[in-house]
Amino acid sequence: MLGSLPFIIIFSLIAEPFLSLPLKQALYAISLLVKSGILFMIPLMIVCVMFKSFFDFKDKSHYFLGALFLCVCSSNFITTLTGGLLGLGASFLSLAKFTFQNPENSLTPLWSLEFKSPIPNEWALISGMLLGAVAFRISPGSGNTVLQILKRILRGLTKSVEFVLPFLIIGFIIKIKSEGHLTSFVKDYSVVFLMIALGQLVYIFGLYLLTAEGNASKALRYMKNMLPAGLSGLVTMSSAVSLPLTLQGTEKNSQNKDIAKGVVSSISNIHLVGDCIGIPVLAYAVLQNFNFPLPDFVTYLIFAFFFMVAKFSVAAVPGGGILVMTPILEKYLGFTTEMSLLITTLYILLDPIITCANIFGNGALALLIEKVLNPIFKKNPS
Repeated sequence: MLGSLPFIIIFSLIAEPFLSLPLKQALYAISLLVKSGILFMIPLMIVCVMFKSFFDFKDKSHYFLGALFLCVCSSNFITTLTGGLLGLGASFLSLAKFTFQNPENSLTPLWSLEFKSPIPNEWALISGMLLGAVAFRISPGSGNTVLQILKRILRGLTKSVEFVLPFLIIGFIIKIKSEGHLTSFVKDYSVVFLMIALGQLVYIFGLYLLTAEGNASKALRYMKNMLPAGLSGLVTMSSAVSLPLTLQGTEKNSQNKDIAKGVVSSISNIHLVGDCIGIPVLAYAVLQNFNFPLPDFVTYLIFAFFFMVAKFSVAAVPGGGILVMTPILEKYLGFTTEMSLLITTLYILLDPIITCANIFGNGALALLIEKVLNPIFKKNPS
């Protein structure tokens, strides 16, 4: 089923002009229903993965948390600085004012049915960590029984997501195509978008090359294993929806699957390589577009620090990455309301590529953290 994702995308693009409006609306409604169902299941999947990780890590969980926090902060900060350097190139471009699309062209679902998530993902994350660590200390035997049950639940949920994912993709592709977003990608800010995409690709390949210790073929194999998750992020614009596929790809690449899967579940909403490159480049382009002065190095360092901190509160929904960043852009880079509206619109158009980059970046960071923790775990076997 996962191998058919590229064909599903191509078929949807070709078929869209021949579909009636009610059929497009129905397919989009099914996509929203599937997405809502997946997001409903995600907290339980996070609890299962984090319980397993922390139960297996036992008394070494503090190493995991320390490495996780330091690596995420360092990666987000360094990537934001890289995005600023790339943005200097975008600041020399001459860009036309962006024209907002007519809301009347927006494709609406034929019906609306939404499942409310039982608990926020962050609470699921904390619950899984605490339950796994406490279960080992209080009753390892009972904890192991619970662990086996959660493993079966996780396998069932993952298979369910794999089955319904094509239905989600078809509706989203048809919506993007029918609203003319694909044309907008080409016509408006095409050079900036290309600059961001190439910058993300080179940076991500560098991360995987680092994890592969300079072996280019091994790095490419790592990226190939993450491709289904990346394609899912490309069309759903949600790293949360793509989490099951991200876990699968990371598991194929890692030697210590518990560490890698635990990392991916923890960082899917907070480690955002795509955002840290994309938003600074867009910001520099918009500053140039409005003839605003560019920030000096110290100002940008301050901006990068608060940008990094704000990443811990990003919602895993399409467009969520820019919504929490606009106050920081206004405070430290001097954005006006009009500029904030422009960068928000540009970000939403670019969100598929940014989400795809985020997913690839998460897979790479999981392998890097695994390399940091493996010597500790081997030195102190459980």
